[in-house]
Amino acid sequence: MKAHSEPRSDTTAIVDGLKALSVLIKKTAPANEAFVIYGNAFHMARDDIDVIADYKLLHEELHQMELAWPPDIGPTVNSLSGNPNSQMLVRRHSANLRRAVAQLRAIFTKGNVDRDESKWIDNFDQLQQELEQAISAGQVADRIDL
Repeated sequence: MKAHSEPRSDTTAIVDGLKALSVLIKKTAPANEAFVIYGNAFHMARDDIDVIADYKLLHEELHQMELAWPPDIGPTVNSLSGNPNSQMLVRRHSANLRRAVAQLRAIFTKGNVDRDESKWIDNFDQLQQELEQAISAGQVADRIDL
């Protein structure tokens, strides 16, 4: 296929028409005002869509975190002493929580969601750090509120 160095004739007509429309809009006050209003509405709608999309991502991440967290964490924690498999499972859950917090933080950092959302993300982060410290100290059963 040969590359075109110049626009095709039908494309040229479209480009010429758009250029003429642009000049007309700039020279005609009501058309220019309508164009500016439309542009502003478009940008506001795009910003609103970004906010909705980020809240949807937060929701999906929380849902994934909920699905990944075991319903039987109590027995797992209670069997930690002397059971290396339980220790490994709790470490895996801690790593999943750490990953989820990082994802939540990345979504929050984009700046599209309310700044107050950081409070519960910070809370998850603090709980994950406490869980990791308890695992390291061998005190998980004492530190987790079941």
